[in-house]
Amino acid sequence: MNQVFRKMEKEMKKIIVLIALLTSLSAVFAFRSGDLLVGGNIELGTAKIFKNSGRLFVLGIQPQLTAFATKNIAADVAIEYAYLGDKEGSISLWGFGGGGKCLYKNYYVGMSYHYEKTSVDRFITLDSYGYEANSLVPKVGFLAPIASNVYLDVQAYYKFSIGDFKVTGATNQVDDFSYFGIRLGLLAHPNPRQ
Repeated sequence: MNQVFRKMEKEMKKIIVLIALLTSLSAVFAFRSGDLLVGGNIELGTAKIFKNSGRLFVLGIQPQLTAFATKNIAADVAIEYAYLGDKEGSISLWGFGGGGKCLYKNYYVGMSYHYEKTSVDRFITLDSYGYEANSLVPKVGFLAPIASNVYLDVQAYYKFSIGDFKVTGATNQVDDFSYFGIRLGLLAHPNPRQ
């Protein structure tokens, strides 16, 4: 039992050192009004589409543009493509969204609005349908400089539906959905100021 605790202690020390290193880098960069970051991220997560269904695996990609209004307030615009699936079928999702975030050193909190459209194929029931929906996405994240003009973006998010759904061809009515996941990406400053 002591060996397990020693191993956990070693791993925790490594994590603490990594966090301290990344936090110490926060003084290395500061954004200015008008700065642009271009990049994107890959997302992994889980989603629930129907109240009585299980959770779906989510794998997506999201190109993104970030523009700074001030040194710590930025607007984001993104395009999204994702695959959601389980053993019974898959969902192809595409969408776009925009929102904002507020930064403190390397850390940020924000909110986005997303519109998405899907195509759903359920293998067992042979259903094929789609829906269009709107959602809100609260997010928290961390930007870490890995080069003079490139930043690692680590983000946790929660997406939930708002408003009415437009459903076509569904035998099971889509009434709401929610996602939870993490995003990992790179953002680059194409023209950093000296």
